Parts: sequence; C-alpha cells; structure tokens
Amino acid sequence: MMPLRLALMSKELKVNENAIESVRVLAECCGPDLVQHLGIFLAQLNSKIQNKQLKEQVLRACRTIDDCCGPDAAKLLKNKVPTYASFF
Repeated sequence: MMPLRLALMSKELKVNENAIESVRVLAECCGPDLVQHLGIFLAQLNSKIQNKQLKEQVLRACRTIDDCCGPDAAKLLKNKVPTYASFF
C-alpha cells in the first residue's frame, strides 16, 4: 500500500491517473478486505479531488470504494474525503 500512496503523492499527472485507477481496481477485487488499508491513501485522494483533471477519476474511484467495500468504507470516505457524497 505504501508504493500506491507514494504514487498518489506524485506530481506527475499520468502517475496519479494510474494510481487512482489502481485504487479503483483494488476496491473491485478486494472488496471489504481493503477497508483496513483505506486510511493509507484516502487523504491523497482527497487532495486530488481539487484537481480538475483528476476530479472525475477520483469520484469514480470513491464510488467504487463505496459500492464494493461496504459500510465501514463509506464511513471512512465521509471522514477522509468530505467533499465526496454518496448518491445512495
């Protein structure tokens, strides 16, 4: 998880895009097992949501986390990414 966090902290747009996509795929594959690791990179997702080029991709990743990882993940999302709002 730490390399993923470092990728999300990168200044390179392409690295950020790939890291955000990796988070989304991990959420789909791991589901609730990812919850224990979400705190490691949700703060970085929160900082990327302000970037106009990354906003849609970050929101998509957050929706996937919300859908696939269960209610504990939804609570973490609300705490760590306050601008994300679940539509359910």
